[in-house]
Amino acid sequence: MKPHRNLDSMENLLCDESWLSPSQALESCGIFHHSSCDNTEAISVDLERELSYTPRDKYVELLVSRDLTHARHRAVQWLVESRIRLNLSFGTVFSAANCLDRFISVSSCNQEWKYWMVELLSVACLSTASKFNEVSCPTLQEIQMEGLDHNFRNGTILQMEMILLNALEWHVGTITAHSFSLMIISDIEFSNHFLGDEIKTRVAGHLLEDLSDFKMQEYPPSVVGLSAVWNVLEELSLLPYSPSVVESLERIMNLFGEERKEKVTKCITKVKSRQMEQSLSGNRTASGLESPVTVLPRDQKNIDGAISDGLFVDLSMFQYESGWKKKRDRECYESGTCPIEKKRSDEALSTLGESTC
Repeated sequence: MKPHRNLDSMENLLCDESWLSPSQALESCGIFHHSSCDNTEAISVDLERELSYTPRDKYVELLVSRDLTHARHRAVQWLVESRIRLNLSFGTVFSAANCLDRFISVSSCNQEWKYWMVELLSVACLSTASKFNEVSCPTLQEIQMEGLDHNFRNGTILQMEMILLNALEWHVGTITAHSFSLMIISDIEFSNHFLGDEIKTRVAGHLLEDLSDFKMQEYPPSVVGLSAVWNVLEELSLLPYSPSVVESLERIMNLFGEERKEKVTKCITKVKSRQMEQSLSGNRTASGLESPVTVLPRDQKNIDGAISDGLFVDLSMFQYESGWKKKRDRECYESGTCPIEKKRSDEALSTLGESTC
């Protein structure tokens, strides 16, 4: 019985994550090879779960109203530069950006956001995402080595990480456009293995541009991921000239439903329009900002001459609305868009009822 008790203990530490069976774990590492990899079930599950890993509704309007579009762009560009500098995976940078967007969307801070707040949040997001995605995590000193206007003490960053995790209810193993694109690509049959690798690299580049464009937050990760794959396949003339690719995409599109299909069409059009604007304006982003962001000297901007040393940082201003995921899960269940057990929904309802008493 001991193994069962140990397994139960481990499951209690998980945050709605699913265990891989030994065979699934070996397959994910590439030890078992199949002529074709059918990820249909995995794609369906993530389509049902992705709502819980996206910012709240009207997030784009929130960024504009709080004048955070420029700060977010700089933060995302710093994450991208940090991935290259620290040799991190693409999954880490997309997960970090997802955490940053979700935290801002649930923030109930009534004060005006300062750029040092966005920088501190960015550092905490990258540090947290590294712990969940990397085998060897960079130190906090290494993370802050370049590209920041301010330098924060380790204790301050760790406190911010706890605030972040509590706000996101410890759901850091996120569903992102990048993770969706990998599943979609692995579900398509290509003529050779090297072509699949090239497509993954190109798609990742497209998605990094999408990540910098705050307006792309209007679309769910599945739509952005599929749109990036679609554009790359067109660039390589695999659409509509490869029957196997067309057949695979048709099977995947059937999982999306009519509403998502319409969003995919709009997203593809928006990306192509943005690319056209970039080529005409001299390689500028859709938001009109230079890319990549210029690395500023660390001591160029300070707050009261002390923030660069991590002093006088009042973390109490990082307030957030609690129970947002439970509320979203409840709405998702009631609308029939997620296969959430009724027991979980009832628990969420009772928790919300108690909090309003």
